[in-house]
Amino acid sequence: RDGAGILPATLGMASAADWSEQTTIASADVSHPALRFLSAMPGAPAAITIGRYFATPRMAPTARTLLRLASGEPLLMESPATAARRGKVMLLTTSLEADWTTLPRSNLLVPLMQSVIRYLGEGPVPVLHRFAQNAHSAVIGEPNCRD
Repeated sequence: RDGAGILPATLGMASAADWSEQTTIASADVSHPALRFLSAMPGAPAAITIGRYFATPRMAPTARTLLRLASGEPLLMESPATAARRGKVMLLTTSLEADWTTLPRSNLLVPLMQSVIRYLGEGPVPVLHRFAQNAHSAVIGEPNCRD
């Protein structure tokens, strides 16, 4: 949808099933909150082999690439929250199955998934008290606690 959908990119064709187009993770944006933990594991991403992945022929204008493959394709991308969509969206262009990548057999999978899920679950502090739109004043007193 040319960046109008919720995904950060349009998915194209998958690479060859025989791993003939295999690649590795070439770069990680460790400034991103979900990937900061990688600064303590500098060589870990490069040790992962990605045997199959989806091409991304078009990226949304606001999309940010967080992990990039040596082939030049994005591996992990994010679309930030917008006025039309309150949530963040991340797209991983490979499967977490061992027939697509060595990631499930590495020491990187669990901390990566924990960090991404924690990041996606964060949100703005909820507003606990909402007043009527036309209200002119509000009086807040002591709680009425009765045992």
